[in-house]
Amino acid sequence: MPRPASLIPGSARRGVAVVPTPLGVFMVVAIQVAAFTVRTAADPLVAGMVWACGAGVIGVGILWPIITATTIRVELRSAPRDATAGGSADIVIALRGAASDIALRWMTTAKPRWRGASVPAEGPFPVESLTRGVVRSLVLEARTTAPIGLLQVRRSFLLELPTPMIVGPRPDAADWRPRRAASVDADHQPSRVTARGDVARSVRPYVPGDPAHLVHWPSSAHAGSLVVREFEPPSELGEAVVVDLRGAASLDAVEAAVSRAAGIIQAILHRGGRVVLCTCNDGIATAELILRYGDAARQLASADAGEPASPPQGWSRVHVSPGVSDDTPKVVA
Repeated sequence: MPRPASLIPGSARRGVAVVPTPLGVFMVVAIQVAAFTVRTAADPLVAGMVWACGAGVIGVGILWPIITATTIRVELRSAPRDATAGGSADIVIALRGAASDIALRWMTTAKPRWRGASVPAEGPFPVESLTRGVVRSLVLEARTTAPIGLLQVRRSFLLELPTPMIVGPRPDAADWRPRRAASVDADHQPSRVTARGDVARSVRPYVPGDPAHLVHWPSSAHAGSLVVREFEPPSELGEAVVVDLRGAASLDAVEAAVSRAAGIIQAILHRGGRVVLCTCNDGIATAELILRYGDAARQLASADAGEPASPPQGWSRVHVSPGVSDDTPKVVA
């Protein structure tokens, strides 16, 4: 079972955040004016009743939201493993406590927005406007003004995700001109194996296990024994995409470059090409063969402004950096 979310360590010392509402300020001033006015009257009983009513209203308006806020409990049920920057992700939470109606917002987003919620309740509560990166925890803030809106009480919760949520970049639309990788580095061989290549280069003696359709009958008749055709390995279409995030003038420039790289990779894979993605992740130069776009999104999610890995020999290269996108073929010697 998921464990209840804990209070943020930085907020634990002050417990809850208490902010008077405009209505609360108005009510306090109004009660003080009324009490002062009645105090000048001859009847002390009337003055006492006014003071008692005012103290009761203020007491309930202050103590009630504080008490209900301390009873709120939040439990994380589930969260997606992958998301896209600028989009949303459904985080399933359970709310418990004495409060009936509260407002919630995620604080670890670009644009926190209050949304109403009922207690108790369980279901998806979307976190919006995600930013690229690896999310390991989320901060949820609860707010209540019950019962009469004199005081606003806020309480924050730290929800640790069971598995990190990978927020990949939103890919820009891009086109790609198919290019052939002149050679394939041994470290980046594809996992798939083709039964035949593109061009027959020679014949060789038959060995048990060779497919029957590879037998070259004219050569077999001339040699007096079975021989089979031997093909050149298939030519591969591909590109090394080098993402260099150093020297960015702003965070927006970095995110634009990563989105541009994601779009290029998506276009290459859509046309059947292969990709070697060269980045720097957590200070480590990384070069990975990409077979699915999801793998690229995960690698780009944690790309940082370090020196990227060098592309493998024989691959044409696309260099993407903040403010620059050079798609001129560059074959690395």
